Amino acid sequence: MRKSIQIREEENLELMLAYAQKAGFREVAISLGSGDLIFRDDFEDGIAKISELLKQHNLVCRQTHMPCYHLLVSSEETEEKVENAIKNSLKASALLGAEWAAFHPRSAVNAGYNLKKSFEANKRDLESYLPYAEKYGVGIAVENMPLYPYQNPQWRFFGGGWEELIDLCDSFGSDKIGICWDFGHAHTAALDQCEALQAIGDRLKITHVHDNYRNGDHHQLPLLASTEWGSIDWAPIMKTVKNIGYKGPMTLELIFPPLPMLESFVKCCHDSLTCLEEFAEK
Repeated sequence: MRKSIQIREEENLELMLAYAQKAGFREVAISLGSGDLIFRDDFEDGIAKISELLKQHNLVCRQTHMPCYHLLVSSEETEEKVENAIKNSLKASALLGAEWAAFHPRSAVNAGYNLKKSFEANKRDLESYLPYAEKYGVGIAVENMPLYPYQNPQWRFFGGGWEELIDLCDSFGSDKIGICWDFGHAHTAALDQCEALQAIGDRLKITHVHDNYRNGDHHQLPLLASTEWGSIDWAPIMKTVKNIGYKGPMTLELIFPPLPMLESFVKCCHDSLTCLEEFAEK
């Protein structure tokens, strides 16, 4: 199993890369849009520095996260600054060596959730990004979204179910459009993740791995939460991941602890993925 951890480009990046290498990681993901780098005209200079740091620490980046709108900004609304940053992120991903970039689909929520309008908006947006993906050789992986607020199913977002992700992906027929499966998001929505992954099959290109108590998108380290509180049952899920032939990275997407705890936490991250790997092999 390819083990990876997502690092935000503005959050102790050099230190995180050093800790990741020391813990045994060989791959990392870079979250673009968590800071202001990708919004700047000189973003390529910053990306070049990140690339150099990756080389220094013998790490590769095979996955990124594109900038995104806030979930409650309806898909009818667009902002030039964000649109430019999304397109910049595809070039930045290529410069980093990434094969896929995670994309948050948008939802039409101005007058209550509307699935048809949401599908059309995402189709429109992806059609505008696809030429950049093809130009730079980076795929766009559309991510499943969480339930929000987590105890009100009527407040859902596009991508909250796997069927609409499959329909959107298949509507393109492009090898540059795939799916990013976020296990924590799926858990908030009480999805049958094994059924979802079986249906998604080879459309699955990248992952976001984290846990929660199903009452919030907590981004916890897998296997630390008590199953009595509804945390993810990883064993059958990992067997399904293996059975569908997924070869991409299992990428942790976590909230990190304070700096004095960071090095030991990153080591725990690698150990957590090793445990998940063992589930897949049993």
